[in-house]
Amino acid sequence: MECGGLPPLFFRAATQRIWSNLRGFLIILPVMKCLMFALLCVASTAWPQGQTRSANKTYSSSHCGFSFDYPRALTATERVLADDPEHVSQCNLSLTFTGKGWKTHHVSLQVQQKNFDQAAEHGDFKKSEQGWNFDSLSPVSAEEIHGDHWKGLSALYATQCFGGPDSTYEGMGDALTAFASSGSRTVWIDGGQCEGVDEKAFGWVTGSLRFLPAENSPPSSSTSKD
Repeated sequence: MECGGLPPLFFRAATQRIWSNLRGFLIILPVMKCLMFALLCVASTAWPQGQTRSANKTYSSSHCGFSFDYPRALTATERVLADDPEHVSQCNLSLTFTGKGWKTHHVSLQVQQKNFDQAAEHGDFKKSEQGWNFDSLSPVSAEEIHGDHWKGLSALYATQCFGGPDSTYEGMGDALTAFASSGSRTVWIDGGQCEGVDEKAFGWVTGSLRFLPAENSPPSSSTSKD
């Protein structure tokens, strides 16, 4: 029997070629499935970790003994301020964060050889039946903060603001302060005041602060606050 003028042998040969090609495809199909599954497994485990790593940078000071994270898009510039008898030498720092499309951010950090109780007393934090207060122009509630092997206190309080070349009084504004203590070391976090308050930079530090072994063990502060 013929179909459309073509001999039966033609269809038999065409069918054999199609089956041969299809059989080859069916053989490699399981291999392709395995490869796709392996790629999906790698992507599902590596991609989230890559996102986490790429989200932040780490500022670290081996001398002062602490580190914290901040957005990877920013560049941190450190300025060492004049030494103060209350602070560990070379650990009175001002940090500025800049980046394309970002507002400039600032935070100041100081390290002291004080434990939690000593730091709280030094920083005018008072414990009451209702909890911790910060003794500013008018006492305000303080927040207890915690991190990896450290604890501390934080307060947003009212302060007087001055500006201009003559330091003219401009009214009242907010100020941010906190400290974190681990053993006999304390890091003070100054989030600025008045127009210079920077809650973001302040939050980067308090939200990710880690204490590190300091390179040198500085002497304990012998200066007391009046």
